[in-house]
Amino acid sequence: MRHLYVLLSLIAVATVFADDKEKEKRNNKVIEKPDGSDDNDNDEQPQCSWKNSPCGNGLLVHGLPGKNGKPGKDGQSGPKGDKGDEGQAGPIGPQGVAGPPGLQGLKGDKGERGESARPELEELQVVVASLAKEIIDINFTVEVMIKVFIIALGATAGKKLYVPNMTPENFQDANVTCNKYGGQIATPRNAEENAAIASIASRNKISVFLGTYDLRLYSNWEDGAPNSKRADENCVQMSYKGKWKSRNCEAKIPNICELQFK
Repeated sequence: MRHLYVLLSLIAVATVFADDKEKEKRNNKVIEKPDGSDDNDNDEQPQCSWKNSPCGNGLLVHGLPGKNGKPGKDGQSGPKGDKGDEGQAGPIGPQGVAGPPGLQGLKGDKGERGESARPELEELQVVVASLAKEIIDINFTVEVMIKVFIIALGATAGKKLYVPNMTPENFQDANVTCNKYGGQIATPRNAEENAAIASIASRNKISVFLGTYDLRLYSNWEDGAPNSKRADENCVQMSYKGKWKSRNCEAKIPNICELQFK
């Protein structure tokens, strides 16, 4: 295979050499011109080319292609292109920090005068006056009813109202009954309260249990009381005359409840 390559190379060289000789002959041939001169009068020499070498009488043999050279330097920047189309709007960003308050605006025009509220005010005054009269009437009625009740059944002393409970009960049950109505068993703290309780007992001819507060501050014992002959008499009873004595707490007798006025 190598010998064949050498043989082909020699044939190629011989062919190129024969072509070069033929071209040399043509170049040396005299060309007549119309004015009787020829090209040989010109001192110009045949131009050398890559296919022949009349200057050096040598032979040129085509070699293999060389490697690509290094990239050249970047050229100058071209002209600025046309503006492109506007892109789509991006998502809305987070809300920023509130800025400082703006300057106060100009004062607006004066508004039209509104309708007078006097008719409504007068009407409201009439309603209030009517309600006040009703309240007075109600209070008067309640006051009259209390007076009637007091005259018929109960009694008062200061801000206290005394009401009889004619159902016979022992001391504990009687106190529970009074508690249900927001009161307690009658407990006199001075002579005025004792007299109010005694008036109810005298009117109904009954003896009643009394609650005790502080016997050192006030008491109204009957002669010889209290006595300690019987150990089971640990409660206080008022007779219809208003006098006190000791009594068994389990005895069942009528009682009087004490209510506080606000």
